[in-house]
Amino acid sequence: MRKIVLVLLCVHGAAFAAPARDIQHIVDNHDVEIKMLESKLENLQSAVEATRQQFNDSKQQSREAIKSTSQDIEGRLNGFAGDIKVMRNRMGDLEKAIQAQNENISHLQAALKALMEALQPPAIDDAGKVKIYKIKSGDSLEKIAKINQTTVNELRKLNNMEKDRIISGQSLKVPDK
Repeated sequence: MRKIVLVLLCVHGAAFAAPARDIQHIVDNHDVEIKMLESKLENLQSAVEATRQQFNDSKQQSREAIKSTSQDIEGRLNGFAGDIKVMRNRMGDLEKAIQAQNENISHLQAALKALMEALQPPAIDDAGKVKIYKIKSGDSLEKIAKINQTTVNELRKLNNMEKDRIISGQSLKVPDK
Protein backbone atom coordinates (compact mmCIF):
# COMPACT_ATOMS: atom_id res chain seq x y z
CA MET A 1 0.00 0.00 0.00
CA ARG A 2 2.89 2.33 0.74
CA LYS A 3 4.24 1.90 -2.76
CA ILE A 4 0.95 2.96 -4.32
CA VAL A 5 0.85 6.13 -2.25
CA LEU A 6 4.45 6.96 -3.16
CA VAL A 7 3.79 6.30 -6.83
CA LEU A 8 0.80 8.64 -6.75
CA LEU A 9 2.86 11.24 -5.00
CA CYS A 10 5.61 11.01 -7.56
CA VAL A 11 3.20 11.24 -10.47
CA HIS A 12 1.49 14.39 -9.32
CA GLY A 13 4.64 16.22 -8.33
CA ALA A 14 5.67 18.50 -5.59
CA ALA A 15 2.21 20.01 -4.96
CA PHE A 16 1.37 16.92 -3.09
CA ALA A 17 4.70 16.71 -1.24
CA ALA A 18 3.45 18.04 2.11
CA PRO A 19 0.27 15.96 2.26
CA ALA A 20 2.25 12.96 1.06
CA ARG A 21 4.53 13.26 4.04
CA ASP A 22 1.47 13.32 6.31
CA ILE A 23 0.04 10.27 4.59
CA GLN A 24 3.41 8.55 4.85
CA HIS A 25 3.47 9.33 8.54
CA ILE A 26 -0.05 7.88 8.97
CA VAL A 27 0.94 4.77 6.99
CA ASP A 28 4.06 4.33 9.12
CA ASN A 29 1.96 4.68 12.28
CA HIS A 30 -0.46 2.06 10.96
CA ASP A 31 2.46 -0.23 10.14
CA VAL A 32 3.73 0.13 13.71
CA GLU A 33 0.24 -0.60 15.08
CA ILE A 34 -0.10 -3.62 12.80
CA LYS A 35 3.29 -4.92 13.99
CA MET A 36 2.25 -4.39 17.61
CA LEU A 37 -1.06 -6.18 17.01
CA GLU A 38 0.74 -9.01 15.25
CA SER A 39 3.13 -9.23 18.22
CA LYS A 40 0.18 -9.28 20.65
CA LEU A 41 -1.52 -11.95 18.53
CA GLU A 42 1.64 -14.08 18.62
CA ASN A 43 1.83 -13.61 22.40
CA LEU A 44 -1.82 -14.59 22.79
CA GLN A 45 -1.32 -17.63 20.54
CA SER A 46 1.71 -18.60 22.64
CA ALA A 47 -0.32 -18.17 25.84
CA VAL A 48 -3.17 -20.24 24.41
CA GLU A 49 -0.73 -22.94 23.34
CA ALA A 50 0.94 -22.93 26.78
CA THR A 51 -2.48 -23.16 28.47
CA ARG A 52 -3.49 -25.99 26.14
CA GLN A 53 -0.25 -27.81 26.96
CA GLN A 54 -0.80 -27.31 30.72
CA PHE A 55 -4.35 -28.61 30.36
CA ASN A 56 -3.15 -31.69 28.45
CA ASP A 57 -0.40 -32.30 31.02
CA SER A 58 -2.89 -31.91 33.87
CA LYS A 59 -5.34 -34.23 32.11
CA GLN A 60 -2.61 -36.85 31.67
CA GLN A 61 -1.57 -36.54 35.33
CA SER A 62 -5.20 -36.94 36.39
CA ARG A 63 -5.58 -40.04 34.26
CA GLU A 64 -2.42 -41.53 35.75
CA ALA A 65 -3.56 -40.69 39.29
CA ILE A 66 -6.98 -42.25 38.65
CA LYS A 67 -5.36 -45.35 37.16
CA SER A 68 -3.00 -45.65 40.13
CA THR A 69 -5.85 -45.14 42.63
CA SER A 70 -8.09 -47.66 40.89
CA GLN A 71 -5.25 -50.21 40.85
CA ASP A 72 -4.69 -49.58 44.56
CA ILE A 73 -8.42 -50.01 45.29
CA GLU A 74 -8.53 -53.16 43.16
CA GLY A 75 -5.56 -54.56 45.09
CA ARG A 76 -7.22 -53.79 48.40
CA LEU A 77 -10.49 -55.39 47.27
CA ASN A 78 -8.60 -58.50 46.23
CA GLY A 79 -6.94 -58.54 49.64
CA PHE A 80 -10.32 -58.18 51.36
CA ALA A 81 -11.75 -60.99 49.25
CA GLY A 82 -8.87 -63.22 50.30
CA ASP A 83 -9.37 -62.26 53.95
CA ILE A 84 -13.08 -63.05 53.72
CA LYS A 85 -12.30 -66.45 52.20
CA VAL A 86 -9.87 -67.22 55.04
CA MET A 87 -12.46 -66.08 57.60
CA ARG A 88 -15.15 -68.29 56.02
CA ASN A 89 -12.83 -71.28 56.20
CA ARG A 90 -11.95 -70.46 59.80
CA MET A 91 -15.64 -70.06 60.66
CA GLY A 92 -16.37 -73.48 59.14
CA ASP A 93 -13.59 -74.98 61.26
CA LEU A 94 -14.98 -73.29 64.37
CA GLU A 95 -18.49 -74.54 63.63
CA LYS A 96 -17.13 -78.09 63.38
CA ALA A 97 -15.27 -77.65 66.67
CA ILE A 98 -18.43 -76.33 68.36
CA GLN A 99 -20.42 -79.27 67.03
CA ALA A 100 -17.81 -81.68 68.40
CA GLN A 101 -17.88 -79.90 71.79
CA ASN A 102 -21.69 -80.11 71.86
CA GLU A 103 -21.46 -83.86 71.22
CA ASN A 104 -18.89 -84.17 74.03
CA ILE A 105 -21.21 -82.25 76.37
CA SER A 106 -24.09 -84.57 75.48
CA HIS A 107 -21.93 -87.61 76.22
CA LEU A 108 -20.78 -86.09 79.52
CA GLN A 109 -24.39 -85.33 80.52
CA ALA A 110 -25.40 -88.93 79.78
CA ALA A 111 -22.43 -90.24 81.79
CA LEU A 112 -23.21 -87.91 84.70
CA LYS A 113 -26.84 -89.01 84.67
CA ALA A 114 -25.80 -92.68 84.74
CA LEU A 115 -23.33 -91.96 87.56
CA MET A 116 -25.98 -90.17 89.61
CA GLU A 117 -28.34 -93.10 89.24
CA ALA A 118 -25.61 -95.53 90.28
CA LEU A 119 -24.80 -93.47 93.38
CA GLN A 120 -28.42 -93.32 94.63
CA PRO A 121 -28.89 -94.95 98.07
CA PRO A 122 -30.92 -98.12 98.38
CA ALA A 123 -34.70 -97.91 98.17
CA ILE A 124 -35.29 -98.76 101.85
CA ASP A 125 -34.17 -96.47 104.65
CA ASP A 126 -33.81 -97.09 108.38
CA ALA A 127 -36.57 -94.60 109.11
CA GLY A 128 -39.13 -96.52 107.11
CA LYS A 129 -40.18 -97.40 103.61
CA VAL A 130 -39.21 -95.18 100.72
CA LYS A 131 -39.72 -95.30 97.02
CA ILE A 132 -37.60 -93.84 94.21
CA TYR A 133 -38.96 -90.98 92.18
CA LYS A 134 -37.26 -90.15 88.85
CA ILE A 135 -37.10 -86.37 88.34
CA LYS A 136 -38.59 -85.03 85.10
CA SER A 137 -38.16 -81.70 83.34
CA GLY A 138 -40.20 -79.02 85.12
CA ASP A 139 -40.14 -80.79 88.52
CA SER A 140 -39.23 -78.96 91.74
CA LEU A 141 -38.84 -80.22 95.30
CA GLU A 142 -42.07 -78.42 96.24
CA LYS A 143 -44.01 -80.13 93.45
CA ILE A 144 -42.56 -83.56 94.29
CA ALA A 145 -43.28 -83.04 98.02
CA LYS A 146 -46.90 -82.07 97.29
CA ILE A 147 -47.45 -85.08 94.99
CA ASN A 148 -46.02 -87.45 97.63
CA GLN A 149 -47.76 -85.78 100.61
CA THR A 150 -44.57 -84.72 102.36
CA THR A 151 -42.48 -81.56 102.90
CA VAL A 152 -39.45 -80.11 101.12
CA ASN A 153 -37.45 -80.39 104.38
CA GLU A 154 -38.33 -84.08 104.68
CA LEU A 155 -37.19 -84.72 101.07
CA ARG A 156 -33.93 -82.84 101.73
CA LYS A 157 -33.25 -84.86 104.90
CA LEU A 158 -34.13 -88.15 103.25
CA ASN A 159 -31.77 -87.43 100.31
CA ASN A 160 -28.99 -85.67 102.31
CA MET A 161 -29.47 -82.45 100.33
CA GLU A 162 -28.24 -79.06 101.48
CA LYS A 163 -29.95 -77.11 98.67
CA ASP A 164 -33.14 -77.48 96.64
CA ARG A 165 -31.33 -77.98 93.33
CA ILE A 166 -32.39 -81.06 91.33
CA ILE A 167 -31.57 -82.26 87.81
CA SER A 168 -33.87 -83.86 85.27
CA GLY A 169 -33.18 -87.63 85.16
CA GLN A 170 -31.96 -87.73 88.76
CA SER A 171 -33.48 -90.30 91.13
CA LEU A 172 -34.88 -89.01 94.42
CA LYS A 173 -36.00 -90.94 97.55
CA VAL A 174 -39.54 -90.09 98.68
CA PRO A 175 -41.49 -91.51 101.63
CA ASP A 176 -43.81 -94.36 100.71
CA LYS A 177 -47.02 -93.63 102.57
